[in-house]
Amino acid sequence: MFEFGRFSAVAVACVAVATGGDSARPLVDQELWFDEITTQWAQRLFNSLFPDLSGPQFTVQFDIESRVDGSWVSPNPILLAVRKTEADHGNAQPVLKGHMLFRGGDFESVSFEGEYVSTSVLAKIESAAKSAQSWTLEDVRRGLNDYGARFGPDDEAAFVSRLDIDRWSLAFGPIAVSEVRFVWHLPEASGEFTAPVWIVRLISTGALGAHRCYSVMIEPIQGRPIAVRGHDCPV
Repeated sequence: MFEFGRFSAVAVACVAVATGGDSARPLVDQELWFDEITTQWAQRLFNSLFPDLSGPQFTVQFDIESRVDGSWVSPNPILLAVRKTEADHGNAQPVLKGHMLFRGGDFESVSFEGEYVSTSVLAKIESAAKSAQSWTLEDVRRGLNDYGARFGPDDEAAFVSRLDIDRWSLAFGPIAVSEVRFVWHLPEASGEFTAPVWIVRLISTGALGAHRCYSVMIEPIQGRPIAVRGHDCPV
């Protein structure tokens, strides 16, 4: 697929693999399409964030995107779509879609959307808040309750108790939580709206010290990650 003006191309590898353990092998040699270290790390990240999607009942399809004159060996970003194994891939919508970005050999960001992470519900709450233009935290609380959210702004203790930091460390290495908070705001001068989410800030605690930090955004409906950002730790 070419985009006129930008002259980029999407190379679709159609690498369908089970989302289980390391025994799942791609239908084609990974090195034909991806840098092996990058994709192994991407798999560890996915499995650490979504343990409920690990197993033979789900498959993941990798797509890769690169400039035509860029490297097709180590493309950026990695796009993925997770479907139920028995689904008709020609018609079934993915239960989860992801967009992973790496830069300079480091993980930079990943975002997820779809039924599994309740992004359609967050979009409805965003639409209601924008229409009213006068929402308060109480309105947010009420809107989340209407959709059966498990982790509203008053549920911090329950939210923190379910964080599986040990599992996340499989992808990020030794880490510690530096902050947990519930955030949202109405559009301001920028016109942007921050949907209600929990933000968990992590600091790497390995041999190199706090050289890398991560911000994990988690939707409050089911408490599943919708985005992760990697960045240098503040000095």
